[in-house]
Amino acid sequence: MDTTLRDGEQTTGVSFTRSEKLSIFKLLVEELHIPRVEVATARVSSGEFETVKRICDWARHNGHLEKVEVLGLIDGGQSNSWVHDAGATKINLLCKGSERHCRIQLEKSPEEHIADVKAEIADARNKGLEVNLYLEEISAQDDVVDLMNRVQVAFNDAVQENKELYKYLAQMKDDLTVEVGEALAEAENESAQESQDAQETGAEVIDAQEVRATDVVNVRKSDSEQAEKIGKVQIGDVLPLLESKENGWSKVEYEGQEAYIKSEFLEAVTPEGGDSQKAPEETGGEEQAVSSEGSSDLPTSGTVMVAETVNVRKSASETADKIGVCYQGGELEILMQQADGWTKVRFEGQTGYVKTDVLKIME
Repeated sequence: MDTTLRDGEQTTGVSFTRSEKLSIFKLLVEELHIPRVEVATARVSSGEFETVKRICDWARHNGHLEKVEVLGLIDGGQSNSWVHDAGATKINLLCKGSERHCRIQLEKSPEEHIADVKAEIADARNKGLEVNLYLEEISAQDDVVDLMNRVQVAFNDAVQENKELYKYLAQMKDDLTVEVGEALAEAENESAQESQDAQETGAEVIDAQEVRATDVVNVRKSDSEQAEKIGKVQIGDVLPLLESKENGWSKVEYEGQEAYIKSEFLEAVTPEGGDSQKAPEETGGEEQAVSSEGSSDLPTSGTVMVAETVNVRKSASETADKIGVCYQGGELEILMQQADGWTKVRFEGQTGYVKTDVLKIME
Protein backbone atom coordinates (compact mmCIF):
# COMPACT_ATOMS: atom_id res chain seq x y z
CA MET A 1 0.00 0.00 0.00
CA ASP A 2 1.22 3.51 -0.85
CA THR A 3 0.51 6.49 1.45
CA THR A 4 2.40 9.21 -0.47
CA LEU A 5 -0.68 11.36 -1.05
CA ARG A 6 -1.76 11.26 2.61
CA ASP A 7 1.70 11.46 4.23
CA GLY A 8 2.81 14.26 1.92
CA GLU A 9 0.08 16.55 3.21
CA GLN A 10 1.30 15.97 6.79
CA THR A 11 4.94 16.78 5.99
CA THR A 12 6.19 20.33 6.65
CA GLY A 13 6.80 22.17 3.40
CA VAL A 14 5.13 19.52 1.21
CA SER A 15 1.79 20.21 -0.49
CA PHE A 16 0.17 18.91 -3.67
CA THR A 17 -2.36 20.61 -5.94
CA ARG A 18 -5.39 18.64 -7.11
CA SER A 19 -3.85 18.04 -10.53
CA GLU A 20 -0.59 16.85 -8.96
CA LYS A 21 -2.43 14.43 -6.66
CA LEU A 22 -4.44 12.97 -9.54
CA SER A 23 -1.29 12.60 -11.66
CA ILE A 24 0.56 10.83 -8.85
CA PHE A 25 -2.42 8.51 -8.29
CA LYS A 26 -2.51 7.64 -12.02
CA LEU A 27 1.22 6.87 -11.96
CA LEU A 28 0.90 4.67 -8.87
CA VAL A 29 -1.94 2.51 -10.18
CA GLU A 30 -1.18 2.40 -13.92
CA GLU A 31 2.62 2.47 -14.10
CA LEU A 32 3.66 0.97 -10.75
CA HIS A 33 0.55 -1.22 -10.35
CA ILE A 34 0.12 -0.37 -6.65
CA PRO A 35 -2.99 -2.28 -5.45
CA ARG A 36 -3.86 0.05 -2.54
CA VAL A 37 -3.41 3.85 -2.37
CA GLU A 38 -4.41 5.78 0.75
CA VAL A 39 -5.15 9.16 -0.81
CA ALA A 40 -6.18 11.33 2.17
CA THR A 41 -7.42 11.69 5.74
CA ALA A 42 -11.16 12.24 6.07
CA ARG A 43 -12.58 15.59 7.24
CA VAL A 44 -9.34 17.57 6.88
CA SER A 45 -10.77 20.29 4.62
CA SER A 46 -13.30 21.03 1.89
CA GLY A 47 -10.43 21.29 -0.60
CA GLU A 48 -9.24 17.80 0.30
CA PHE A 49 -12.81 16.53 -0.14
CA GLU A 50 -12.94 17.90 -3.69
CA THR A 51 -9.53 16.35 -4.44
CA VAL A 52 -10.62 12.89 -3.26
CA LYS A 53 -13.87 13.23 -5.21
CA ARG A 54 -11.89 14.04 -8.36
CA ILE A 55 -9.60 11.03 -7.84
CA CYS A 56 -12.61 8.73 -7.25
CA ASP A 57 -14.38 10.00 -10.38
CA TRP A 58 -11.33 9.21 -12.51
CA ALA A 59 -10.74 5.85 -10.77
CA ARG A 60 -14.38 4.81 -11.24
CA HIS A 61 -14.28 5.47 -14.99
CA ASN A 62 -10.94 3.69 -15.40
CA GLY A 63 -11.50 0.58 -13.29
CA HIS A 64 -9.34 1.54 -10.29
CA LEU A 65 -11.91 2.58 -7.66
CA GLU A 66 -11.21 -0.47 -5.48
CA LYS A 67 -7.62 0.81 -5.05
CA VAL A 68 -8.70 4.11 -3.44
CA GLU A 69 -8.58 4.16 0.38
CA VAL A 70 -9.10 6.97 2.91
CA LEU A 71 -7.95 7.17 6.55
CA GLY A 72 -10.84 7.79 8.97
CA LEU A 73 -11.41 8.15 12.70
CA ILE A 74 -13.83 6.74 15.25
CA ASP A 75 -16.04 9.82 15.25
CA GLY A 76 -19.66 8.69 15.28
CA GLY A 77 -19.91 8.07 11.55
CA GLN A 78 -18.65 11.47 10.34
CA SER A 79 -15.59 10.01 8.60
CA ASN A 80 -17.77 7.28 7.06
CA SER A 81 -20.13 9.89 5.58
CA TRP A 82 -17.20 12.00 4.32
CA VAL A 83 -15.65 9.01 2.51
CA HIS A 84 -18.99 7.82 1.12
CA ASP A 85 -19.94 11.28 -0.18
CA ALA A 86 -16.52 11.66 -1.82
CA GLY A 87 -17.22 8.51 -3.83
CA ALA A 88 -14.69 6.13 -2.23
CA THR A 89 -15.57 2.58 -1.19
CA LYS A 90 -12.85 1.78 1.39
CA ILE A 91 -12.07 3.38 4.75
CA ASN A 92 -9.14 2.64 7.07
CA LEU A 93 -10.37 3.31 10.61
CA LEU A 94 -7.74 4.46 13.12
CA CYS A 95 -8.34 2.90 16.56
CA LYS A 96 -6.48 3.33 19.83
CA GLY A 97 -3.85 0.63 20.32
CA SER A 98 -3.40 0.72 24.08
CA GLU A 99 -5.35 1.00 27.31
CA ARG A 100 -3.40 4.17 28.15
CA HIS A 101 -4.65 5.94 25.03
CA CYS A 102 -8.22 4.83 25.69
CA ARG A 103 -8.26 6.08 29.27
CA ILE A 104 -6.19 9.28 28.87
CA GLN A 105 -7.11 10.52 25.39
CA LEU A 106 -10.68 9.25 25.19
CA GLU A 107 -11.43 8.95 28.92
CA LYS A 108 -13.01 5.58 28.16
CA SER A 109 -12.33 1.99 29.08
CA PRO A 110 -10.97 -0.35 26.37
CA GLU A 111 -14.37 -2.10 26.38
CA GLU A 112 -16.16 1.19 25.67
CA HIS A 113 -13.76 2.01 22.84
CA ILE A 114 -14.22 -1.45 21.33
CA ALA A 115 -18.00 -0.90 21.41
CA ASP A 116 -17.51 2.42 19.57
CA VAL A 117 -15.32 0.69 16.98
CA LYS A 118 -17.96 -1.99 16.37
CA ALA A 119 -20.64 0.68 15.94
CA GLU A 120 -18.38 2.56 13.50
CA ILE A 121 -17.81 -0.60 11.44
CA ALA A 122 -21.54 -1.32 11.33
CA ASP A 123 -22.24 2.26 10.17
CA ALA A 124 -19.57 2.00 7.47
CA ARG A 125 -20.99 -1.25 6.14
CA ASN A 126 -24.48 0.25 6.08
CA LYS A 127 -23.04 2.97 3.84
CA GLY A 128 -21.53 0.33 1.54
CA LEU A 129 -17.94 0.85 2.66
CA GLU A 130 -15.27 -1.82 3.06
CA VAL A 131 -13.41 -1.40 6.38
CA ASN A 132 -9.78 -1.90 7.41
CA LEU A 133 -8.65 -1.27 11.00
CA TYR A 134 -5.46 0.52 12.09
CA LEU A 135 -4.20 0.21 15.67
CA GLU A 136 -2.51 3.46 16.67
CA GLU A 137 1.01 3.18 18.10
CA ILE A 138 1.17 -0.62 18.00
CA SER A 139 4.27 -0.15 15.79
CA ALA A 140 5.99 1.50 18.78
CA GLN A 141 6.11 -1.78 20.70
CA ASP A 142 9.63 -3.08 21.26
CA ASP A 143 9.09 -6.42 19.49
CA VAL A 144 7.72 -4.75 16.36
CA VAL A 145 10.56 -2.20 16.29
CA ASP A 146 13.09 -5.01 16.67
CA LEU A 147 11.47 -6.94 13.80
CA MET A 148 11.58 -3.87 11.55
CA ASN A 149 15.26 -3.34 12.38
CA ARG A 150 16.13 -6.95 11.60
CA VAL A 151 14.25 -6.83 8.30
CA GLN A 152 16.11 -3.63 7.33
CA VAL A 153 19.50 -5.19 8.15
CA ALA A 154 18.65 -8.33 6.13
CA PHE A 155 17.53 -6.20 3.18
CA ASN A 156 20.71 -4.11 3.24
CA ASP A 157 22.86 -7.27 3.37
CA ALA A 158 20.97 -8.79 0.43
CA VAL A 159 21.45 -5.68 -1.69
CA GLN A 160 25.18 -5.51 -0.92
CA GLU A 161 25.73 -9.19 -1.73
CA ASN A 162 23.76 -9.21 -4.98
CA LYS A 163 25.24 -6.86 -7.58
CA GLU A 164 22.39 -7.45 -10.04
CA LEU A 165 19.82 -6.53 -7.39
CA TYR A 166 21.80 -3.41 -6.51
CA LYS A 167 21.92 -2.31 -10.16
CA TYR A 168 18.21 -3.09 -10.62
CA LEU A 169 17.17 -0.98 -7.62
CA ALA A 170 19.41 1.89 -8.69
CA GLN A 171 17.98 1.81 -12.22
CA MET A 172 14.43 1.61 -10.86
CA LYS A 173 15.05 4.78 -8.84
CA ASP A 174 16.26 6.60 -11.94
CA ASP A 175 13.32 5.32 -14.02
CA LEU A 176 10.84 6.43 -11.37
CA THR A 177 12.37 9.91 -11.29
CA VAL A 178 11.97 10.21 -15.06
CA GLU A 179 8.44 8.78 -15.14
CA VAL A 180 7.21 10.97 -12.27
CA GLY A 181 8.66 14.01 -14.02
CA GLU A 182 6.94 13.08 -17.28
CA ALA A 183 3.63 12.48 -15.48
CA LEU A 184 3.77 15.85 -13.74
CA ALA A 185 4.70 17.55 -17.01
CA GLU A 186 1.69 15.90 -18.67
CA ALA A 187 -0.54 17.15 -15.85
CA GLU A 188 0.86 20.67 -16.35
CA ASN A 189 0.02 20.47 -20.06
CA GLU A 190 -3.52 19.27 -19.26
CA SER A 191 -3.97 22.21 -16.90
CA ALA A 192 -2.69 24.57 -19.59
CA GLN A 193 -5.25 23.15 -22.02
CA GLU A 194 -8.00 23.63 -19.44
CA SER A 195 -6.84 27.23 -19.00
CA GLN A 196 -7.00 27.78 -22.76
CA ASP A 197 -10.49 26.26 -22.92
CA ALA A 198 -11.62 28.56 -20.12
CA GLN A 199 -10.20 31.54 -21.98
CA GLU A 200 -12.13 30.60 -25.11
CA THR A 201 -15.46 29.93 -23.39
CA GLY A 202 -15.26 32.55 -20.63
CA ALA A 203 -15.03 31.79 -16.91
CA GLU A 204 -17.07 32.99 -13.96
CA VAL A 205 -15.83 36.33 -12.63
CA ILE A 206 -15.42 36.75 -8.86
CA ASP A 207 -17.04 39.91 -7.55
CA ALA A 208 -15.35 40.69 -4.22
CA GLN A 209 -12.56 42.74 -2.67
CA GLU A 210 -10.87 39.70 -1.10
CA VAL A 211 -10.62 36.02 -1.98
CA ARG A 212 -9.83 32.90 0.05
CA ALA A 213 -7.87 29.88 -1.23
CA THR A 214 -9.91 26.64 -1.23
CA ASP A 215 -6.87 24.45 -1.94
CA VAL A 216 -3.07 24.60 -1.92
CA VAL A 217 -2.31 26.36 -5.20
CA ASN A 218 0.61 27.93 -7.06
CA VAL A 219 0.99 31.71 -7.32
CA ARG A 220 2.37 32.81 -10.72
CA LYS A 221 3.88 35.96 -12.19
CA SER A 222 1.31 36.13 -15.03
CA ASP A 223 -1.96 34.45 -16.01
CA SER A 224 -0.47 31.31 -17.56
CA GLU A 225 0.35 27.78 -16.38
CA GLN A 226 3.79 28.26 -17.95
CA ALA A 227 4.48 31.51 -16.09
CA GLU A 228 7.13 31.69 -13.36
CA LYS A 229 5.99 30.44 -9.94
CA ILE A 230 6.61 33.00 -7.22
CA GLY A 231 5.04 31.09 -4.32
CA LYS A 232 2.16 29.02 -2.97
CA VAL A 233 -0.87 29.80 -0.84
CA GLN A 234 -2.39 27.41 1.67
CA ILE A 235 -6.03 26.50 2.24
CA GLY A 236 -7.80 29.39 3.97
CA ASP A 237 -5.25 32.10 3.03
CA VAL A 238 -7.00 35.42 2.27
CA LEU A 239 -5.65 37.80 -0.40
CA PRO A 240 -6.77 41.19 -1.78
CA LEU A 241 -8.43 40.71 -5.19
CA LEU A 242 -7.24 43.22 -7.82
CA GLU A 243 -9.04 41.77 -10.85
CA SER A 244 -11.01 38.65 -11.78
CA LYS A 245 -10.47 37.84 -15.45
CA GLU A 246 -12.69 35.93 -17.88
CA ASN A 247 -9.81 33.63 -18.83
CA GLY A 248 -10.11 31.80 -15.50
CA TRP A 249 -7.38 33.69 -13.64
CA SER A 250 -7.52 36.21 -10.80
CA LYS A 251 -5.02 39.01 -10.22
CA VAL A 252 -4.25 39.31 -6.50
CA GLU A 253 -1.85 41.11 -4.19
CA TYR A 254 0.72 38.60 -2.91
CA GLU A 255 3.56 39.63 -0.59
CA GLY A 256 3.39 43.23 -1.81
CA GLN A 257 3.31 42.47 -5.52
CA GLU A 258 0.79 41.67 -8.23
CA ALA A 259 0.37 37.95 -8.90
CA TYR A 260 -2.03 35.48 -10.48
CA ILE A 261 -3.95 32.44 -9.21
CA LYS A 262 -6.41 30.14 -11.02
CA SER A 263 -9.90 31.38 -10.08
CA GLU A 264 -11.23 27.82 -9.63
CA PHE A 265 -9.15 27.55 -6.45
CA LEU A 266 -10.52 30.79 -4.95
CA GLU A 267 -13.78 31.86 -3.31
CA ALA A 268 -15.11 35.31 -2.53
CA VAL A 269 -14.76 36.68 1.02
CA THR A 270 -17.83 38.76 1.79
CA PRO A 271 -17.80 41.62 4.33
CA GLU A 272 -20.65 40.00 6.24
CA GLY A 273 -22.05 36.49 6.57
CA GLY A 274 -20.68 32.99 6.99
CA ASP A 275 -17.75 33.33 4.60
CA SER A 276 -16.32 36.46 6.20
CA GLN A 277 -13.25 36.46 8.37
CA LYS A 278 -14.40 37.19 11.91
CA ALA A 279 -12.32 39.46 14.11
CA PRO A 280 -11.86 38.36 17.72
CA GLU A 281 -14.28 39.91 20.18
CA GLU A 282 -12.91 42.70 22.34
CA THR A 283 -12.97 41.49 25.91
CA GLY A 284 -10.80 44.20 27.43
CA GLY A 285 -8.01 41.73 28.26
CA GLU A 286 -4.80 41.92 26.27
CA GLU A 287 -4.18 38.20 26.65
CA GLN A 288 -7.49 37.37 24.94
CA ALA A 289 -6.47 39.03 21.67
CA VAL A 290 -5.67 36.55 18.91
CA SER A 291 -2.64 37.11 16.70
CA SER A 292 -3.30 37.87 13.04
CA GLU A 293 -1.20 34.81 12.29
CA GLY A 294 -3.57 32.58 14.27
CA SER A 295 -6.36 30.42 12.84
CA SER A 296 -9.74 32.16 12.50
CA ASP A 297 -11.37 28.71 12.37
CA LEU A 298 -9.97 27.77 15.78
CA PRO A 299 -12.48 28.03 18.64
CA THR A 300 -11.46 30.20 21.57
CA SER A 301 -12.25 27.45 24.08
CA GLY A 302 -13.50 23.87 24.41
CA THR A 303 -12.19 20.45 23.43
CA VAL A 304 -11.13 19.88 19.80
CA MET A 305 -9.87 16.91 17.78
CA VAL A 306 -6.62 17.71 15.93
CA ALA A 307 -6.26 16.97 12.21
CA GLU A 308 -2.46 16.80 12.28
CA THR A 309 0.10 15.68 14.86
CA VAL A 310 1.40 18.61 16.99
CA ASN A 311 3.99 19.08 19.75
CA VAL A 312 2.75 20.33 23.12
CA ARG A 313 5.37 22.41 24.96
CA LYS A 314 5.84 23.52 28.56
CA SER A 315 5.89 27.23 27.67
CA ALA A 316 5.17 29.44 24.65
CA SER A 317 8.52 28.87 22.93
CA GLU A 318 9.83 26.52 20.26
CA THR A 319 12.83 25.83 22.48
CA ALA A 320 10.71 24.92 25.51
CA ASP A 321 10.58 21.33 26.73
CA LYS A 322 7.95 19.08 25.14
CA ILE A 323 5.42 17.68 27.59
CA GLY A 324 3.95 15.40 24.94
CA VAL A 325 2.78 14.87 21.39
CA CYS A 326 -0.90 15.05 20.41
CA TYR A 327 -1.32 12.67 17.49
CA GLN A 328 -3.80 12.99 14.65
CA GLY A 329 -7.26 12.34 16.03
CA GLY A 330 -6.21 13.17 19.60
CA GLU A 331 -8.00 15.73 21.72
CA LEU A 332 -6.86 19.05 23.22
CA GLU A 333 -8.76 21.44 25.45
CA ILE A 334 -8.22 25.01 24.27
CA LEU A 335 -7.79 27.41 27.18
CA MET A 336 -6.77 30.61 25.37
CA GLN A 337 -5.36 31.91 22.07
CA GLN A 338 -2.53 34.35 22.77
CA ALA A 339 -1.34 37.39 20.84
CA ASP A 340 2.19 35.93 20.54
CA GLY A 341 1.10 33.20 18.10
CA TRP A 342 0.68 30.43 20.70
CA THR A 343 -2.44 28.71 22.02
CA LYS A 344 -2.66 27.65 25.66
CA VAL A 345 -4.13 24.13 25.99
CA ARG A 346 -4.75 21.34 28.48
CA PHE A 347 -3.32 17.99 27.33
CA GLU A 348 -3.46 14.76 29.33
CA GLY A 349 -4.12 16.69 32.52
CA GLN A 350 -1.26 19.17 32.00
CA THR A 351 -1.25 22.79 30.84
CA GLY A 352 0.87 23.37 27.73
CA TYR A 353 1.28 25.47 24.60
CA VAL A 354 0.91 24.77 20.86
CA LYS A 355 1.87 27.01 17.92
CA THR A 356 -1.42 28.43 16.66
CA ASP A 357 -0.43 28.35 12.98
CA VAL A 358 0.19 24.56 13.04
CA LEU A 359 -2.91 23.70 15.10
CA LYS A 360 -5.47 22.32 12.67
CA ILE A 361 -8.74 20.75 13.80
CA MET A 362 -11.18 18.29 12.28
CA GLU A 363 -14.23 19.86 10.63
